[in-house]
Amino acid sequence: MFDLLAATTGGQATRAEEFLRRFRAYAPKNRLVVVKDSDSLSFLDGAAGWEVINVPIGAGRLKAFRRMAWENLILPQLIRKEQLNVYLTFSHYLPLMLRAGVHYVVGVSNLSPFSAEAWGVEGNAVRLKMWLLRHTLISSAKRADQVIALSNTCKRVLAKFGVEESKISVIPNGVEICRTSAEGISASNLPCSLPYILSVSHFYRYKNFETLIKAFSLLPQQHQERFSLVIVGKPYDAKYFNEVNGLISRLGLVARVYIIPGVDRAHLDLLYRNAALFVFPSLIENCPNILLEAMAYGLPIVASNIEPMPEFGSDGIRYFEGLSATNLASKMSEILSDVDDTEDLRRRAKIRANDFSWDDFTKRVVDVCAKTDSVIPIR
Repeated sequence: MFDLLAATTGGQATRAEEFLRRFRAYAPKNRLVVVKDSDSLSFLDGAAGWEVINVPIGAGRLKAFRRMAWENLILPQLIRKEQLNVYLTFSHYLPLMLRAGVHYVVGVSNLSPFSAEAWGVEGNAVRLKMWLLRHTLISSAKRADQVIALSNTCKRVLAKFGVEESKISVIPNGVEICRTSAEGISASNLPCSLPYILSVSHFYRYKNFETLIKAFSLLPQQHQERFSLVIVGKPYDAKYFNEVNGLISRLGLVARVYIIPGVDRAHLDLLYRNAALFVFPSLIENCPNILLEAMAYGLPIVASNIEPMPEFGSDGIRYFEGLSATNLASKMSEILSDVDDTEDLRRRAKIRANDFSWDDFTKRVVDVCAKTDSVIPIR
């Protein structure tokens, strides 16, 4: 069973889609039952290669609690009824009561509860949620038969909190640039005239957009006159989204900074291909899909120096001190001023991106799911 109840958007949804597209290549004879929110991942419905069970989780603030209630009350019965013997989830949560004879595999995709930087920028209400998530995450990882960490940084964190290292496999996400046809989409569809600096991430406080905007305001005059800043991301944290817009207004950057609250893949592909520079200011990630995408497009990149960004970018990108707008402005200016350095960064980013493959990810996850002391095949 592949539990996708928490995979509704962002990296979770991308990972699910890429894994399922390749699953049959590495497990051609195994039965696969997929559980998902009935309002999400509609591409799975009716597709060949797996059985889909839709669960009406609904929306609202209690969505996570309804999901956990279903996973604790209904899921064990479903596993027994369907006679399944492998359970895989990347929502880093296991039901409290585990069935004997079932091989439980938990993928850990969220490191924000362990980040001092994330705790430093969030309010008390969010910190409480992070504390609860940290507790359930560690409990689930300790009880699981196998744990998948998306980065070496994640493995070190889990081991620090008492998860047995021998059962943790580090399997990073893959990356693949846009497969969607961009026919009929041209530079006229861009939000501003060229050239521009691009940043992509949904709006959460730990994404650190205010440092990026302050850094943009500190660029030398010749760069501010030549470049615009484009930020693409859905306003999931509405309060933070409004704060970012307020900062743009106070700094007098309304005519130079463009916020796009989400685009389809073809338009995002266009934005990647035409960007002069990509900035990834996030304070905490596990395996940053967006950073890997920017590398795959061969963009010159500046990212925060907080792990795991250097783990993934290596020498293919430049780094800045995560909360220093002055340092970020300096790094951006260096790249924008040096054509030769820019081309070298493009080349190195693309080479580094080649190390991350969804085929490798899928094969290794299937192998982990088949790791069981009783050598039970995946049903």
